[in-house]
Order: sequence, then structure tokens, then C-alpha cells
Amino acid sequence: MNLSKYVEKNSEKLKSNAVIMEGSGLDIKGRPMIVLGVKGLVYIQINLRTGERDVHSSNAPIVYNPVWELIKLLNSIFDGEKVKLKGFYDDITPLSKEVTELLDKYDQDPEELRKSLGIYKLKNNDLRSLFTEPTCNIDGIISGYVGKGSKTIVPSSVSVKLDFRLVPNQDPKKIFSSLLEHVKNQGFNVEIIEMGLEKPVRTEPNTAVTKAMVSSAKKVYSTEPLIIPNAAGTQPMGLFFDLGIKEIVSAIGVGTPSSNAHAPNENVKIENFYKAIEHAYEFYNEYEKI
Repeated sequence: MNLSKYVEKNSEKLKSNAVIMEGSGLDIKGRPMIVLGVKGLVYIQINLRTGERDVHSSNAPIVYNPVWELIKLLNSIFDGEKVKLKGFYDDITPLSKEVTELLDKYDQDPEELRKSLGIYKLKNNDLRSLFTEPTCNIDGIISGYVGKGSKTIVPSSVSVKLDFRLVPNQDPKKIFSSLLEHVKNQGFNVEIIEMGLEKPVRTEPNTAVTKAMVSSAKKVYSTEPLIIPNAAGTQPMGLFFDLGIKEIVSAIGVGTPSSNAHAPNENVKIENFYKAIEHAYEFYNEYEKI
């Protein structure tokens, strides 16, 4: 939110030919990733309250449990395969030939990625879906008693945080409005808090900033970089895209799939910092030539 205010206030000062954002990194094979965009985001919190206080669970036959009500609402939003909000998929643009070619070169091994993430099973071995499919995700739910031992209650409230990752041309404001309308039509009396809206962005592969980033990466890492049409996650690229800057990439990163991003023991290797410094130096030299 602070960044958006700053960009809006200093729009003239920030106008430029290109933007580089840190946030990519190295893949499992140690190749530098050059990410040409990001998924968008709709991040919300839903609060549902059915009473002034928790009550004894013997009252379950006559009182509403807010968690069961929330489950009904969540199932009406996402059925495990598709998001059921009106118009959610309508504006998605088909993949261009250039983007399809980049995805065909994405040669990560699903089993290696699974191990690096520390998860037990992938629900989808087509890793290209990370970049091409929008998602609906539950980040966390808080309700009731979860301490040691037993406490038989019907909770009086529940809160859930949800994020929707969006692909190019999906409008976060439009989808947020669709969500509000959906909840209203379903008859649920809840509070919905908008916690973050970000536009999806995808830069064309043949731009000057991309060419310079690729050539400089080859020099520093002595290998072909992995070019990805957009990240599976989100950065505030849309703020700069709205300024008229059409060349925006996320590159010169230091993290790896095992860096435990947003998790305990988040980490990076010190040597990757030095490589990133060298990459930045070489990039500016290359970009100046184009």
C-alpha cells in the first residue's frame, strides 16, 4: 500500500524505459531465472460471526456453527478444480507462440521440485500450470478451541484468509467485485476485508531488457538462463506497468527452491549474493550496448 502511494505521488520521477525487480533466483539446476512477469493477486480475509461468545457443544442442534457455514461458502467459491465466481475465467488471454515456446523449454523435474519444497505429493506434474493457471488458495483459518485436551464448544466466529493468483488480463478489481456479488447472492452475512489487489503482468520476450539480462547471465553463470513468461507468485509490477513501462522483469535473484520462502528457516547462500552482484554489473554493461 505504501509503495502504491509513493508510485502515484512520484509518477513523473519514476518514468523509465525498463524496471528490474528482485524476486527470481536460481532453479534446482543452479541456472539463473529471468522472469518476464508475475501473476496478479486478490488477497482477502472473510470474517463470519454467529454469536456473541462460544457456547457448549450440547447446543449444536439449535445453533449455527460458523465453521460449517464457512465451509459451505468456501465450497461455493471453489470446488477443488475451478473457481466458481462469475466471469472469473472470461478475460484470460490465450498463450502467444513466444510464451508457448518458453514454456516448452521449462525442463524442471517434478520429483526434484517436490523434494526441494518438502512436500509429500504433487497434485499436478505439469509444472507449466504454475505460470498459466489462476488459483484459489486458503492461507489459514482461525476458529474455536485448538489447545491441549478437550473443550467441547460451538465456536462463535471464524476467520479465513484467501488468495487468488491471476494470469494476464484478469482484472483483480473486477474479480474482487465478483466475489462480493457472489457472497451476497449466496445469502451469507460475512465481513470481507480486501488486503491486496495486484495486476498480472507479462513482458514480451524480445525486449531490450530481456536480451541484456540473458547475455549478462550467460557471462556470469556460464550457462543458459531459464526464461519464464511470468512468476507463479506476485510482485507489484502492475504499479509500474500502469506508468507506461512495458519492459519489466524479475531477475538477478539469490534464492533457490530450497530457500524456504515465507517459511521457517528462510535462507539463501552467501555465494549467491556475490554472483548476483556480478550479474548486476554485467547487466548494466550489456544494456548500455543495446
